[in-house]
Amino acid sequence: MSVMTITFLRKLPSFWLVTFFILQVSCTVTREYPFMNRSCMHCDSFPVYYADKYDQLVFMQKFQDGRQYCNNLAAVKKNGKWGFMDRNGNIIISMMYDWVSCFGEYGFHKSLAMAKIGTDQDKMPILTPCSTVLINQKGDTITPVYCIIFPIEKKLSIVNNGLQLRSVGKSFAISEGKWGCINNKGKEVVKCQYDLIYPFREKITFVQKSGKWGMIDEKGKEVIPCMYDDVCYKSNYQTIDTQFDMAPTTVLKKTIIPYQQYGIVYMFQQNKIYSFSSNGSILSINNLQRMAAWSARYPYLRARQRAGRHPE
Repeated sequence: MSVMTITFLRKLPSFWLVTFFILQVSCTVTREYPFMNRSCMHCDSFPVYYADKYDQLVFMQKFQDGRQYCNNLAAVKKNGKWGFMDRNGNIIISMMYDWVSCFGEYGFHKSLAMAKIGTDQDKMPILTPCSTVLINQKGDTITPVYCIIFPIEKKLSIVNNGLQLRSVGKSFAISEGKWGCINNKGKEVVKCQYDLIYPFREKITFVQKSGKWGMIDEKGKEVIPCMYDDVCYKSNYQTIDTQFDMAPTTVLKKTIIPYQQYGIVYMFQQNKIYSFSSNGSILSINNLQRMAAWSARYPYLRARQRAGRHPE
C-alpha cells in the first residue's frame, strides 16, 4: 500500500484527536522553582527566562521558548531546537530535538519524556508523524524509533513503527509500518504487527492483520484470532463498526444487528456471524440470511426487546 504524507491535521482520525484533547487537558504540569516567565516577544528574540517568586532572575540564560520545571528538569528551546536544563541552569540533554514533552507528561512515567525529530511546525507536534522516541533524564533513548507515539490511555500508548501515516475511512490511520502498544515505561506490550487498531477504551480492543479482524486484551494476547471480515461491538465506552468506520466519510449507513446486546462481540465471516463474550468465549453462530430476515422484522424485534422478550 502506497504511503502518503498527511497534509492537514484534520485528516487524522477523529477519535485520535479526541484522545489527545482529553489527555491534553488532564496533563497539567505543576509549577516548580525556578519559575518560567516570558518577556515581550516583540522586544526580545529570547523572551523566556527563569526567575524566583519575585520575578528576579535565577540565572542569566534566556531562551527562545521553554516550559516549567517538571521532575527537576525544564524543556528549553534555542535556535529552533529543544533540550533539557537542570535547576542550576546546566543543559544536561543537548538541544537536538524539534519538539519534546515534559518529563512525566501525557501519562508516561515521571522519568520519561517524548522527543521528536522532523516535526512539522505548522501542525500539532505530538500528532505529527516523524521520528519519535521516549528518552530518560540522562538523554538516553529507551524505545525504538516510532513515527508516532500517542498519549497513554487505559495504561497503554498506541505506536506505529513506520515512517508516515495517511487516513483511511472515518476512523483510521495507516502506514507501511505496523501498529502496537507500549506501557508508560516504554516497554512494548503489544508487538507492532497490526495493520489497523482501535484505541484501548477498556480492557480489550480490536485489531486488523492481513485484512482480517480479531480482538486482543491489554496484555497483547489475541483472545479472538484475526480471521474475521468485520466486527461490531457496543459498550458503555465505545461503539465499533469496522464496515462503517472504514467506509468513506460520505457513507452514513451503519451495520444493523437485530437484538444487538451491549458487551457482546459480533464477528462476521463469509455468510455467518459469530457472537463472543468480551473474554473471547464463543456464544453463538448465526446464518446471515437468517439475520437478514430478522432485519426485515427489526422494528418488531426492538419492541419485543424493550418488553424484555427474546425474538421468536
